[in-house]
This record gives sequence, C-alpha cells and structure tokens, in this order.
Amino acid sequence: MAKFEAGDEAKVIGIMSGHQIPVGTKITVSGYLGQFVRAEGYQWNLYEQDLEELPCTKERVEKRLAKKEKEFSLLKSQIEYLEETGVERLDKQAFKDHLILKILADQQMALQEKSRRIQSLFE
Repeated sequence: MAKFEAGDEAKVIGIMSGHQIPVGTKITVSGYLGQFVRAEGYQWNLYEQDLEELPCTKERVEKRLAKKEKEFSLLKSQIEYLEETGVERLDKQAFKDHLILKILADQQMALQEKSRRIQSLFE
C-alpha cells in the first residue's frame, strides 16, 4: 500500500533526492509513484524517505474510506459481471456497456437517476 496519497500532508526531513525544499517545510502531496512524491507548488520529486507523514484529520480519513469503499464496490461489480456473463477476462469497455444496459433496464429508476448513474461511469 502506498505510504502517501494526493492530498496528504508531510514535513520535509531530508534532502536525499537533491530537491531544493528547506528541511522543516510542510508540503501537500499532489502525486505518488513508487518511492517518489510530488509536492504541490514545487517542481521537484522527493523520495518518500525525505518526508515525515503528518497526522490526518478525521475528514481526511473519512475521504480515504469513501474512496476505498467506492473501489471495493467497483471490484465487487466486476466480479458479478464476470459471473453473470461467464467470461474469463475482464474487458473494461464491455463491463461499462453491461452496467449501462442494466441501468437502462431498471424500470423502477427515474430518468434523472439513470442519467446521473450513467454519467458517473465516465468520470
């Protein structure tokens, strides 16, 4: 699991990566790839060893949880799709098409809700 995610806050504690950010500076993570961290407002990538993770707020933890729940729900839907269709490998476009057809076929769902759910598949 990645140590940092976009939006996390950290404090610079080292300069192993040769960046020009002063030690002690508080940064906000804008991206994370492997051991490299990108900081908002800076052009340098930092090694994760150059950073100390700062404590999260309850709001930040709740956002992380919501993101993980959404990922879990998607994975569950993909498994259901594979079981329903009997295919061996997941084709993401075919999966999206399948979800759209299921949404359109739902007689109980209002047109606006159908539109909202289909639009969310493309975000």
